[in-house]
Amino acid sequence: MGHLVGIDLGTTNSSIAYTEMGRQRCAKVERNDFGSAVMPSCVGLLANGEHAVGAKARRCLEHVGNFKRGMGLGNAYPLGAGLLSPVELSAIVLRRLREGFEATVGPIDGAVITVPAMFDERQRRETVEAGLVAGLKVLRVINEPSAAAIAYSLSEHPPTENAVVIDWGGGTLDVSLLDCADDVLDVKANDGDMQLGGKDVDRLILGAMRERLRAEGYAEIDDPADNIHLALMAEEVKIHLGEEPVWTAPIILPRQKVIVDFEFTRGALEQLLDPILTRAMEVVARLLTKNPGGTLAPCDVQDVILVGGTSLLLPFQERVEQFFGRPGRSTIDPLEVVARGAAYQAQHAKTTSTATLLAIHSLTMNLGISYMGRDGVGVLRLDLFSCLLRAGTRIPAKTTHTFGTVNDDQEQVEIEIYELDSLRERVSGKPFDVQTVRGFPRGPAGSFQIAVTFEYSVDQRLTVTVEVPGTDVHKRWVPRHAAALADQRPAARRRVDAAFGDAFASYRPLIARAGAALLGRPDAPRTEAALADLAAAVDDSDADAAEASKAQLLTAMFDEGVALGPA
Repeated sequence: MGHLVGIDLGTTNSSIAYTEMGRQRCAKVERNDFGSAVMPSCVGLLANGEHAVGAKARRCLEHVGNFKRGMGLGNAYPLGAGLLSPVELSAIVLRRLREGFEATVGPIDGAVITVPAMFDERQRRETVEAGLVAGLKVLRVINEPSAAAIAYSLSEHPPTENAVVIDWGGGTLDVSLLDCADDVLDVKANDGDMQLGGKDVDRLILGAMRERLRAEGYAEIDDPADNIHLALMAEEVKIHLGEEPVWTAPIILPRQKVIVDFEFTRGALEQLLDPILTRAMEVVARLLTKNPGGTLAPCDVQDVILVGGTSLLLPFQERVEQFFGRPGRSTIDPLEVVARGAAYQAQHAKTTSTATLLAIHSLTMNLGISYMGRDGVGVLRLDLFSCLLRAGTRIPAKTTHTFGTVNDDQEQVEIEIYELDSLRERVSGKPFDVQTVRGFPRGPAGSFQIAVTFEYSVDQRLTVTVEVPGTDVHKRWVPRHAAALADQRPAARRRVDAAFGDAFASYRPLIARAGAALLGRPDAPRTEAALADLAAAVDDSDADAAEASKAQLLTAMFDEGVALGPA
């Protein structure tokens, strides 16, 4: 039987965790100098044309990172001779995590993937799609601060009521307000900033380094290798100043024969960070206004949990303590805690009967449709917003709103679905889905009622139903973006396979080793059958069948005690 895993698919780093002997732990999937289980969310191109993923990719002259910020925006990133979407780049990172886990721990039966709390429906669906392209069975997605709260709720010192989780990573800032009592974790409100993270801090430090170089008479550095070196050094300075008051190492660029003394203090960093820290604390303050029972005062918050590498910045921790009147805590590794919480959620995704903690999640965004009516001052408008599911609503949730026909002999209605971060009288931006419902019987305006139902499932999927009672008009659908992603999946999978070289290269050594392990083993019929299916799928170049057969083979080998010999 395979493992149910939790995956923190981060902007800067990613990690994968599982449950072992009732405890959640992260699996190390690549070599690094720090013994860390996190892997950089980076895809690069080596000099020989092969793709690299993780730490090695960051040092490639051509590489792509921070692509999570482009999720849901239709972006594409150049790499080599082609373009890769954020879904495909995320799938490459997820596949590397999956293969590393399978090589060190065992097969995977399902995964819960975390997302920023303020991800919208399109971004959540693209995250699920990245998992599917990577060959994972995605059980659901959950918010990153909620996953961290789950891990803390299982610890020796769980949060109580009115706790705030601040998850500040490399690319995004997420905050959640929650209660934890009687083994029930209730996430009451969420907020965040999708364009604020540790990479923005790195850019400020990098700017200070370039200014120092210019002061010594060196023009702009345009060598790609040197620019990579400077970017990595900026990150190193940031981490160093989290532990020491001053950085004194020189800037060394061997290709330019440059050595420049560079001293950078924590005080100088704090001065640079002031606008960013102020912006971050505005998000935290805004969260307290979203409390369902009324705005909370900072002193009413009973616990503050810090998650993510950027939350370790001492100037930020000082701001947090000044605001709440209490220090934040990070007693669980802030780089692993999200994956560990997701692993617990994965272990109990199919049933909560064995769970010691019940996590109640809530909607982050306001979901509704546009309609025609009179606004607050009596003006007839076509773009009024009817909210069917409000942010903060516990999920799963279902609600129905009824509207009337507005024209005589109206034969159809166009349903425009919007997702807004705050309640407004009128819609803003573009709808994330539009569907036309036809077949209305003829009649005067207002003679037919149109029932619109929104259902939001526990695995965070929206389903819309429109019907006219007493008629044959009935239509039920999921937003078309999910269907479009499914149509694009085969092409995306081929591009991801190409990034890993021969799409079936990874299966052939397994087939050979499993075949050798079966010699003299007539007591393993399931393993033998699964091996035959895998070999046939590889011969037929059937990627989907090969992946399914591989999972069946690994499970059968585990169940029947068939051990792989040395590679």
